[in-house]
Amino acid sequence: MLQVSGVAAGLLLLLWGVSLTRDNLAAASHLAEARAQRSTLICQAGHMARGDGSLHDRVFEKAYFVCTDWRTLQAVDEATPQR
Repeated sequence: MLQVSGVAAGLLLLLWGVSLTRDNLAAASHLAEARAQRSTLICQAGHMARGDGSLHDRVFEKAYFVCTDWRTLQAVDEATPQR
């Protein structure tokens, strides 16, 4: 019985790790796409979100990107070092 619990815990940890990796890659992709676009507001940071955050949602539901740091184009240009 203890081995079954260990395997189940290992699988949950593996699913959690896969979910984190997938979200990090997706968030990085969304941020790169936002930086490539020229607009008045630019997203500088964000994260992936799913439903209520339950294990079922984290594994099976499609995630959406939530921007947590909006900057104006002028602020981004001023912060970029001149070459």
